[in-house]
Amino acid sequence: MTDAVPTLDARDAETAEFARAISAAYEEYGFVIIRNHGIDKALIERCLDCFRRFFALPVEQKMAYKLPNGGGARGYTAFGVETAKG
Repeated sequence: MTDAVPTLDARDAETAEFARAISAAYEEYGFVIIRNHGIDKALIERCLDCFRRFFALPVEQKMAYKLPNGGGARGYTAFGVETAKG
């Protein structure tokens, strides 16, 4: 395992190699960096600002977004609840 999360180019998204590479990246790291995706930088910044503001809220307020039996896949999951496989 290397220390670098793979970076893939969205212009290659229709290729079998891209499919293999993204699958391998998610299996190995759980993350992948996608460049040339076409998403406007201003929209990305707005989303990041929303994330920062949400996670700056008091825990009690964030817990209002916890979904029971959701397994952490939806809603808010408090720190220390999720555990990595293996």
